[in-house]
Amino acid sequence: MNFVNFAISALVLIVSISIVVSQGVDQTLVEGTYGKDVTEASLRKMQRSGVFPDDQNFMRRLAWVETQFGESSKTYRSGYDGGIWQLDEVYYAHSKSQSLSQFHDAIASNFSINWKNTTWRDCRKPFYSALGARLYFSVSQHFYSSLDCLQLATHLLKY
Repeated sequence: MNFVNFAISALVLIVSISIVVSQGVDQTLVEGTYGKDVTEASLRKMQRSGVFPDDQNFMRRLAWVETQFGESSKTYRSGYDGGIWQLDEVYYAHSKSQSLSQFHDAIASNFSINWKNTTWRDCRKPFYSALGARLYFSVSQHFYSSLDCLQLATHLLKY
């Protein structure tokens, strides 16, 4: 009886430690994570930092239209690293443009991420996908932020 109680106590302790440790991981920085919570946590991090102006929930709508917050089977398909925001490699390359250096500097100081040293593969991490997409769309924010989900989906399908 003592051994059984000891074994059960040990098992409960191990499970409890595992849960605590896993809760300490920032899921927005874990490759391949998805869901509404991870998507919104990524957006909250950006919003709270003040790096980018208010996007009128554009990035949230975009994540839903593109991958249903990463829950679509296409999100992390083989050979494609755009992540939840489906940032194509060519658009990722634009996110490194020298014209965005003020944003790159703010990202480095707020998140300790040197954007110029990232790779497209990093966009498999939700927060990096969000940063890359937000950098790319920062230039055309006023047009995109005014679109509702249906208008956004229609526009993205055209281009």
